[in-house]
Amino acid sequence: MTQGWFPFDWRRSPNYEIIYAFQNSVTLWNTVICLNLVTFSTGLLSQISLQCDYLSVTLNSLNMFRSEDGVLR
Repeated sequence: MTQGWFPFDWRRSPNYEIIYAFQNSVTLWNTVICLNLVTFSTGLLSQISLQCDYLSVTLNSLNMFRSEDGVLR
């Protein structure tokens, strides 16, 4: 168990188990949050990269299109 300051005696039996469960749940929650942040930023950068690639392909192939009556074909 990680040492910390608590406003009660944490060495007694029910308090120790409660603090132990609390610290484990907080550690698990922080791990999930960190993984979500890494996954979100990686996904966001991948989406931006793919959108830039799509825009590049579209702009490079603009000369293949023709316009009839204001409609791109």
